[in-house]
Amino acid sequence: MRGERAYSVRENRRLKHPRIMVTALGEVVVVVPPGFDCATIPGLLRDKEAWIAEALRRRQVTADSEQGRQALLFPDKIELRGIGELWGVEYCHKPGCMLELEVVDRAGLRMSGDLDAHAASAKLLQEWLKWKARDVLPGWLQRVARQHGFSYERVSVRHQKTRWGSCSGQGTISLNIKLLFLPSELVEHVLIHELCHTVHPNHSRAFWELVGRCDPNTDRNRRELWLASRSMPLFLEL
Repeated sequence: MRGERAYSVRENRRLKHPRIMVTALGEVVVVVPPGFDCATIPGLLRDKEAWIAEALRRRQVTADSEQGRQALLFPDKIELRGIGELWGVEYCHKPGCMLELEVVDRAGLRMSGDLDAHAASAKLLQEWLKWKARDVLPGWLQRVARQHGFSYERVSVRHQKTRWGSCSGQGTISLNIKLLFLPSELVEHVLIHELCHTVHPNHSRAFWELVGRCDPNTDRNRRELWLASRSMPLFLEL
């Protein structure tokens, strides 16, 4: 416990300013740049108290209702807005049995085994989502790169906690499996953002001008991304 509200701290070297997040588990996380004076965090939290309280209210079902928590941990539907797919999920609880996840038809999944193993259950859904993302995102990136005249060295698809994507100095672009939950226009904005880093490996004025030329709706899409990061399925948080 620090100050008036419990929170945890994560460091992100890409940030210039601190960012406050409320996870699907109802945890307050402060993401800070390297060297940030963490003694100032309680004051930041007090300044954002109204926003935090509202975000926690929206997550209240997770904290106060075991039934609600189970519904978030074990969704009966998974909507992948980026690729226009809606998957149904069935569960079969078998205490003490190994967990298995299988594709039962073109839009259905079945998980069976000891569903009390929450972290293992979440891991299975994450691995399935990673498989889906690896099947879709590299080709999508290639098409956007060709459309706007970019090139890159290689692409990887991972489960990242805080970033939609990244681009290394060697031209390797990493994409987050969470992108599949975004509308297609936001996915393309992220792809454009990372491709622009192959030209400008920073967030300079020239970088944002290039992003704006490729995506005229950059300002709106950045705001929408900020909101979307706070509404990811609970199984991605474990």
